[in-house]
Amino acid sequence: MTELYSQLDEQEGNEMLALLLQHDIRSEKRAAKDNMVSLFVDTDKIPLAMGLLRKNGYPKDKFSTIADLFNADKLIATPYEDRTRYIYGLSQELADTLSRVDGVMTARVHLVIPNEDDEETVASSAVFIKHNPNYDLDEHIPQIKSIVASGIDSLDYDAVNVALFPAAQADVIRLGNDEPLRSVLSVEMTARSVRVFYFLLAGFGGALLLSIGGNVYLATRLRAG
Repeated sequence: MTELYSQLDEQEGNEMLALLLQHDIRSEKRAAKDNMVSLFVDTDKIPLAMGLLRKNGYPKDKFSTIADLFNADKLIATPYEDRTRYIYGLSQELADTLSRVDGVMTARVHLVIPNEDDEETVASSAVFIKHNPNYDLDEHIPQIKSIVASGIDSLDYDAVNVALFPAAQADVIRLGNDEPLRSVLSVEMTARSVRVFYFLLAGFGGALLLSIGGNVYLATRLRAG
């Protein structure tokens, strides 16, 4: 087996492993340093595995935390730099939270937060979400706006704008209890339907052979008679 992805957290590793196994791609999850995991697949399945995972939004985007940003270096930063880092850190943490909602493939949060002495600019936010079209996120827009508004001081609920973009159907592999589709004679069907199809085909073929054999036997008897 070959390592496909490394430095995955436990939850994401489990989700990716389950998706691969669901689509009959032999894979393994192995423990790594710092409580992270790595994902391994058969070498000849790497292109298929990468395509499947990418179409379903894996691996997830990595987001920086506020602690990460302020511990990036020990140099003295200007108030402007500290403020910029702080706003960026907030947007990263909010995007990370939204990316954990079922069906969300990619999330971005853009914030406009005025300075304390700026009385003209109003705090606002723009939220971009690309999601699996099999999930209806329109009904969750109020909750999405509440999450963002509650996470930022002085940001009103109505000042949060959410834009949802469904991924193209061709870029999404079925998840959940849906069986993966397989192509048989250019017809897409589930694995269960494939088995039924071959069973019926075998039965039809057997009946056809018996019919042909019977006709040959009768023709031979008639000629002999």
